[in-house]
Amino acid sequence: MSQKAAARPVIRLRNNFAGISTSKNHPLHKKSNPIISRITNQSAYMSPSVQIKRRSLKVTDILTEFVAFFYGVVSGFQKNYYRGYQKIRYSYLLARIYAALKFGVFVNGKIDIKPAGKKGLGIFSATGVKKGGLAFIATGPVHIAHFGGNACYDYPNWYGIDKDTWIDIQDPYMRINHSCKPNLGIDNGRFFVALEDIKVGDELTFDYAISDDELDWELDCYCETELCNGKIGPVQNMSPERYKHSHPFIPKYFQKVYNEHQCSH
Repeated sequence: MSQKAAARPVIRLRNNFAGISTSKNHPLHKKSNPIISRITNQSAYMSPSVQIKRRSLKVTDILTEFVAFFYGVVSGFQKNYYRGYQKIRYSYLLARIYAALKFGVFVNGKIDIKPAGKKGLGIFSATGVKKGGLAFIATGPVHIAHFGGNACYDYPNWYGIDKDTWIDIQDPYMRINHSCKPNLGIDNGRFFVALEDIKVGDELTFDYAISDDELDWELDCYCETELCNGKIGPVQNMSPERYKHSHPFIPKYFQKVYNEHQCSH
């Protein structure tokens, strides 16, 4: 299968700070890449707190989403049916409609963007979320791609939702940091659901491992929770405790990959 195309400008490295290969010779190692060094220090150039406020839904928002939806579907089916089907299934428009039916929410609530220590910037709850509640709906287009080796570092803002299916999560939600003991999991591809009661001011995090199965992918981790071993890797490398913590809010494809790996070892 084809690999992902040419790299795009890096906006946020995974983990906002240490989303780089453990190899110092890797092109994404921050010491050898001045662009990444500048980006990882972005908190020095931003105000300490920026609030993303809830606003009413406008007609132009709905029209924009419909246009994006149909463009994605048409462009997807022009290449193959699987691509078109995935773009429909995980479209932001359908996610918004489903969220209204399932959670009674059609627009995302308030979040704060603030420094999160060694991890750089992070997103923080400004309203609080009950366990099982919807923290936010991930924005961004769906991409179908397969890649491995160093190519798995080319698109740091993508997170996996199905086999070779990714969402290019957009600002401000792309600033969500990793935690080995997170308070959010993923449901239906775009829903970030609370694994526990989240209070106002708590940082919103999810375990990056539940959205990747590339064995070549590895990052340093700075979450410092009791489940942390200092590394982030694919779902196959998760400890049973970490996996259980996020389950069942793990994309079904990655649940399957994890279970198959456990049975074979």
